[in-house]
Amino acid sequence: MLPSQAIDGLCGQGVDRHAFVTLVRTERLRRAYRLEGIELPDEPVVACLRSTVFDGEHRDSVLLAALDDSGVIAKEQVPVFVSVTSSASAAAPKLAASWMASADLDRLSLVMDTPVTAALRRWCSKGSTFRTETQRVSIAEMEVWVIAGRVEREDQRSALVLIPTTEFGARWFEAICAEDELMRQAVRVDPELFAREAPHLDVVLTHLLLEEHVVGAGSWRV
Repeated sequence: MLPSQAIDGLCGQGVDRHAFVTLVRTERLRRAYRLEGIELPDEPVVACLRSTVFDGEHRDSVLLAALDDSGVIAKEQVPVFVSVTSSASAAAPKLAASWMASADLDRLSLVMDTPVTAALRRWCSKGSTFRTETQRVSIAEMEVWVIAGRVEREDQRSALVLIPTTEFGARWFEAICAEDELMRQAVRVDPELFAREAPHLDVVLTHLLLEEHVVGAGSWRV
Protein backbone atom coordinates (compact mmCIF):
# COMPACT_ATOMS: atom_id res chain seq x y z
CA MET A 1 0.00 0.00 0.00
CA LEU A 2 1.39 3.35 -1.10
CA PRO A 3 0.30 7.01 -0.93
CA SER A 4 -1.42 8.12 -4.12
CA GLN A 5 1.20 10.84 -4.67
CA ALA A 6 3.91 8.21 -5.10
CA ILE A 7 2.47 6.51 -8.22
CA ASP A 8 -0.27 7.04 -10.78
CA GLY A 9 -1.95 3.73 -9.83
CA LEU A 10 -3.57 3.37 -13.24
CA CYS A 11 -4.31 0.08 -15.00
CA GLY A 12 -4.09 -1.22 -18.55
CA GLN A 13 -2.35 0.01 -21.66
CA GLY A 14 -3.35 2.22 -24.59
CA VAL A 15 -7.09 2.48 -25.14
CA ASP A 16 -7.65 0.17 -22.15
CA ARG A 17 -5.91 2.57 -19.73
CA HIS A 18 -8.19 3.31 -16.77
CA ALA A 19 -8.38 4.03 -13.05
CA PHE A 20 -10.13 1.56 -10.75
CA VAL A 21 -11.19 2.99 -7.38
CA THR A 22 -12.52 0.83 -4.57
CA LEU A 23 -14.25 1.92 -1.38
CA VAL A 24 -13.98 -0.81 1.25
CA ARG A 25 -13.91 -1.30 4.98
CA THR A 26 -10.40 -1.01 6.39
CA GLU A 27 -10.85 -4.24 8.33
CA ARG A 28 -11.72 -6.05 5.12
CA LEU A 29 -8.38 -4.98 3.63
CA ARG A 30 -6.55 -6.28 6.70
CA ARG A 31 -8.23 -9.66 6.34
CA ALA A 32 -7.87 -9.90 2.57
CA TYR A 33 -4.20 -9.00 2.10
CA ARG A 34 -0.80 -9.39 3.70
CA LEU A 35 -0.09 -5.68 3.61
CA GLU A 36 3.25 -3.96 3.11
CA GLY A 37 4.09 -0.27 2.68
CA ILE A 38 2.33 2.56 4.50
CA GLU A 39 -0.08 2.00 7.38
CA LEU A 40 -3.78 1.84 6.64
CA PRO A 41 -5.67 5.04 7.50
CA ASP A 42 -7.21 5.05 10.96
CA GLU A 43 -10.73 5.16 9.51
CA PRO A 44 -13.47 2.53 9.20
CA VAL A 45 -13.51 2.85 5.40
CA VAL A 46 -10.74 3.59 2.91
CA ALA A 47 -10.80 4.61 -0.76
CA CYS A 48 -7.93 3.50 -2.93
CA LEU A 49 -6.78 3.04 -6.49
CA ARG A 50 -6.25 -0.68 -7.01
CA SER A 51 -4.34 -2.54 -9.68
CA THR A 52 -2.58 -5.84 -10.28
CA VAL A 53 1.21 -5.96 -10.56
CA PHE A 54 2.43 -8.68 -12.91
CA ASP A 55 5.83 -10.33 -13.21
CA GLY A 56 5.52 -11.45 -16.82
CA GLU A 57 2.24 -13.38 -16.84
CA HIS A 58 2.48 -14.15 -13.12
CA ARG A 59 0.42 -12.07 -10.69
CA ASP A 60 3.02 -10.68 -8.32
CA SER A 61 0.98 -8.47 -6.02
CA VAL A 62 -1.95 -6.09 -5.67
CA LEU A 63 -1.15 -2.39 -5.49
CA LEU A 64 -3.30 -0.12 -3.32
CA ALA A 65 -2.88 3.66 -3.51
CA ALA A 66 -4.77 5.43 -0.72
CA LEU A 67 -6.98 8.38 -1.76
CA ASP A 68 -8.08 11.27 0.42
CA ASP A 69 -11.17 12.28 -1.54
CA SER A 70 -12.85 11.97 -4.92
CA GLY A 71 -11.18 15.13 -6.23
CA VAL A 72 -7.79 13.41 -6.30
CA ILE A 73 -8.58 11.51 -9.50
CA ALA A 74 -10.55 14.24 -11.26
CA LYS A 75 -7.43 15.26 -13.18
CA GLU A 76 -6.90 11.81 -14.70
CA GLN A 77 -7.50 11.79 -18.45
CA VAL A 78 -8.71 8.17 -18.44
CA PRO A 79 -12.01 6.46 -17.64
CA VAL A 80 -12.46 6.18 -13.87
CA PHE A 81 -14.37 3.17 -12.54
CA VAL A 82 -15.63 3.41 -8.95
CA SER A 83 -16.60 0.26 -7.06
CA VAL A 84 -18.20 0.56 -3.61
CA THR A 85 -18.84 -2.42 -1.34
CA SER A 86 -22.21 -2.44 0.40
CA SER A 87 -20.54 -2.91 3.81
CA ALA A 88 -18.44 0.22 3.23
CA SER A 89 -21.56 2.16 2.27
CA ALA A 90 -23.22 1.05 5.50
CA ALA A 91 -20.16 1.89 7.62
CA ALA A 92 -19.53 5.33 6.09
CA PRO A 93 -22.68 6.45 4.24
CA LYS A 94 -21.60 10.08 3.73
CA LEU A 95 -18.21 9.11 2.33
CA ALA A 96 -19.78 6.50 0.04
CA ALA A 97 -22.41 8.98 -1.13
CA SER A 98 -19.68 11.51 -1.97
CA TRP A 99 -17.75 9.02 -4.09
CA MET A 100 -20.87 7.71 -5.79
CA ALA A 101 -22.11 11.22 -6.59
CA SER A 102 -18.78 12.08 -8.24
CA ALA A 103 -18.71 8.94 -10.41
CA ASP A 104 -19.99 8.38 -13.93
CA LEU A 105 -23.10 6.22 -13.46
CA ASP A 106 -22.01 4.00 -16.36
CA ARG A 107 -18.79 3.22 -14.43
CA LEU A 108 -20.18 2.99 -10.90
CA SER A 109 -20.79 -0.36 -9.21
CA LEU A 110 -22.11 -1.46 -5.84
CA VAL A 111 -20.65 -4.85 -4.90
CA MET A 112 -22.85 -6.63 -2.38
CA ASP A 113 -20.93 -8.17 0.51
CA THR A 114 -23.87 -7.89 2.92
CA PRO A 115 -27.28 -9.68 2.83
CA VAL A 116 -28.92 -9.02 -0.51
CA THR A 117 -32.60 -9.90 -0.25
CA ALA A 118 -33.42 -7.39 2.50
CA ALA A 119 -31.66 -4.63 0.57
CA LEU A 120 -33.51 -5.40 -2.66
CA ARG A 121 -36.84 -5.51 -0.86
CA ARG A 122 -36.10 -2.09 0.65
CA TRP A 123 -35.01 -0.58 -2.68
CA CYS A 124 -38.03 -1.95 -4.54
CA SER A 125 -40.67 -1.44 -1.86
CA LYS A 126 -41.99 1.79 -3.42
CA GLY A 127 -42.50 0.68 -6.98
CA SER A 128 -38.94 0.43 -8.28
CA THR A 129 -37.84 -2.55 -10.37
CA PHE A 130 -34.60 -4.51 -10.43
CA ARG A 131 -33.56 -5.26 -14.01
CA THR A 132 -31.13 -8.16 -13.78
CA GLU A 133 -29.31 -11.05 -15.41
CA THR A 134 -27.26 -13.90 -13.94
CA GLN A 135 -24.19 -15.43 -15.58
CA ARG A 136 -21.30 -17.68 -14.68
CA VAL A 137 -18.08 -15.73 -15.20
CA SER A 138 -14.62 -17.23 -15.70
CA ILE A 139 -11.42 -15.15 -15.74
CA ALA A 140 -7.87 -16.55 -15.59
CA GLU A 141 -9.12 -19.99 -14.48
CA MET A 142 -11.20 -18.43 -11.70
CA GLU A 143 -14.96 -18.75 -11.68
CA VAL A 144 -17.89 -17.07 -9.94
CA TRP A 145 -21.61 -16.69 -10.53
CA VAL A 146 -22.64 -13.05 -10.82
CA ILE A 147 -26.10 -11.57 -10.46
CA ALA A 148 -25.92 -8.09 -12.01
CA GLY A 149 -28.61 -5.45 -12.30
CA ARG A 150 -29.81 -1.91 -11.80
CA VAL A 151 -32.66 -0.61 -9.68
CA GLU A 152 -34.88 1.55 -11.88
CA ARG A 153 -37.78 3.91 -11.30
CA GLU A 154 -39.24 6.08 -14.05
CA ASP A 155 -36.19 7.77 -15.64
CA GLN A 156 -33.81 7.06 -12.74
CA ARG A 157 -31.41 4.14 -12.37
CA SER A 158 -28.98 3.02 -9.71
CA ALA A 159 -25.34 2.07 -9.82
CA LEU A 160 -24.71 -1.36 -11.33
CA VAL A 161 -25.43 -3.78 -8.48
CA LEU A 162 -23.14 -6.84 -8.49
CA ILE A 163 -23.92 -9.91 -6.39
CA PRO A 164 -21.07 -12.45 -6.58
CA THR A 165 -22.29 -15.87 -5.48
CA THR A 166 -22.17 -19.62 -6.06
CA GLU A 167 -24.37 -21.67 -8.35
CA PHE A 168 -26.43 -22.57 -5.28
CA GLY A 169 -26.76 -18.87 -4.42
CA ALA A 170 -27.88 -18.03 -7.95
CA ARG A 171 -30.53 -20.76 -7.85
CA TRP A 172 -31.67 -19.63 -4.41
CA PHE A 173 -32.05 -16.06 -5.70
CA GLU A 174 -34.09 -17.34 -8.64
CA ALA A 175 -36.36 -19.24 -6.25
CA ILE A 176 -36.85 -16.22 -3.98
CA CYS A 177 -37.79 -14.08 -6.98
CA ALA A 178 -40.43 -16.64 -7.96
CA GLU A 179 -41.88 -17.23 -4.48
CA ASP A 180 -41.79 -13.80 -2.82
CA GLU A 181 -44.63 -11.54 -4.01
CA LEU A 182 -42.71 -8.25 -3.82
CA MET A 183 -39.64 -9.72 -5.52
CA ARG A 184 -41.76 -11.39 -8.18
CA GLN A 185 -43.25 -8.03 -9.10
CA ALA A 186 -40.01 -6.05 -8.85
CA VAL A 187 -37.44 -8.30 -10.52
CA ARG A 188 -37.25 -8.12 -14.32
CA VAL A 189 -34.93 -10.61 -16.03
CA ASP A 190 -33.07 -8.89 -18.88
CA PRO A 191 -31.14 -11.38 -21.07
CA GLU A 192 -29.28 -8.51 -22.77
CA LEU A 193 -27.97 -6.85 -19.60
CA PHE A 194 -24.49 -8.43 -19.60
CA ALA A 195 -24.03 -7.56 -23.28
CA ARG A 196 -25.22 -3.99 -22.77
CA GLU A 197 -23.07 -3.46 -19.67
CA ALA A 198 -20.05 -5.31 -21.12
CA PRO A 199 -17.58 -2.35 -21.14
CA HIS A 200 -18.24 -1.87 -17.42
CA LEU A 201 -18.50 -5.52 -16.42
CA ASP A 202 -15.30 -6.50 -18.25
CA VAL A 203 -13.34 -4.04 -16.11
CA VAL A 204 -14.92 -4.49 -12.70
CA LEU A 205 -15.21 -8.30 -12.81
CA THR A 206 -11.61 -8.67 -13.99
CA HIS A 207 -10.46 -6.58 -11.03
CA LEU A 208 -12.64 -8.53 -8.60
CA LEU A 209 -11.39 -11.91 -9.72
CA LEU A 210 -7.73 -10.97 -10.10
CA GLU A 211 -7.36 -8.85 -6.99
CA GLU A 212 -9.69 -10.20 -4.30
CA HIS A 213 -9.43 -13.47 -2.41
CA VAL A 214 -12.97 -13.05 -1.14
CA VAL A 215 -15.71 -11.51 -3.28
CA GLY A 216 -19.24 -10.82 -2.17
CA ALA A 217 -20.34 -12.13 1.21
CA GLY A 218 -17.87 -15.05 1.17
CA SER A 219 -15.21 -16.90 -0.76
CA TRP A 220 -16.83 -18.07 -3.97
CA ARG A 221 -13.72 -19.26 -5.80
CA VAL A 222 -13.88 -22.47 -7.85
